[in-house]
Amino acid sequence: MDWGKTIKFSKFQTVLFIFLMSTNYLLCQEGIYSANLLCKYRISSIDDTLDVSTRYVELATLQIGDKGSLFRSHQKFVVDSIYNQAFNKAFDNASSTGGFTFVSPSVSSAVFEPEVFVNNGNVYIYDNIYTDSYRYKPVNKCSWKLINETKMISGHLCKKAEGSYGNRMVIAWYSNEIPIPEGPYNFKGLPGLILQIDDVQMNNQFLLISLEKRKTEFKIIENAIETTYSRFLDKRKEFLKSPVSYVKLRRKVAKEDEEMINKNLSRRNNFLD
Repeated sequence: MDWGKTIKFSKFQTVLFIFLMSTNYLLCQEGIYSANLLCKYRISSIDDTLDVSTRYVELATLQIGDKGSLFRSHQKFVVDSIYNQAFNKAFDNASSTGGFTFVSPSVSSAVFEPEVFVNNGNVYIYDNIYTDSYRYKPVNKCSWKLINETKMISGHLCKKAEGSYGNRMVIAWYSNEIPIPEGPYNFKGLPGLILQIDDVQMNNQFLLISLEKRKTEFKIIENAIETTYSRFLDKRKEFLKSPVSYVKLRRKVAKEDEEMINKNLSRRNNFLD
């Protein structure tokens, strides 16, 4: 559904729509997870390690509950909240007036695309290749070495850990004051919550900026293509060879735009996985 558009239904369509959405709502409750801790991180990352001008800064949200957690761009959290509020308002109006009018909010999309979902100890990564969403179990897991160094971050005493994640070396700062083995992205498994983590190349940093005991809900991406990391990697490599070929499958592309599309979409080389 496009953002910034208005959708109107006739009375018959409205009645049918309300019935279908009510049924869908009941069926979807099992896919909604509760969280009681809301962590916000500042992401500083670079898309193209050969071009420092591609660095971007974005907020991310880590929602932690009793059965699992979800880490994603905070912009996705905001978009979902705004979208749900707008939809619920239109739904309530439709129930009383008999006419459904939904004004889709205009909200910018997220830059940081991966989402990491933990459910009863199982880790799943959701990531996109152009407009397709994929889900796979990561093959990499951080191996940690605890270091006898401390520093304060956001009022919390933190201890240092050095780790390796695939071919990436990272330095993490975690706090025993928050004894949860969680952290941003798939950086987890320390004796306390990770408040800051950097790779040694300084291409990526996650820094906790707020921590709040607050009840929230989250829902994982629906209809993601189930795959393995190996197959996802092959698909991404194929896409990066000729991005415009994928774009053409979704929309028309002018001949003079093909070179620009290939350049812009193939330049990304800093993948956390």
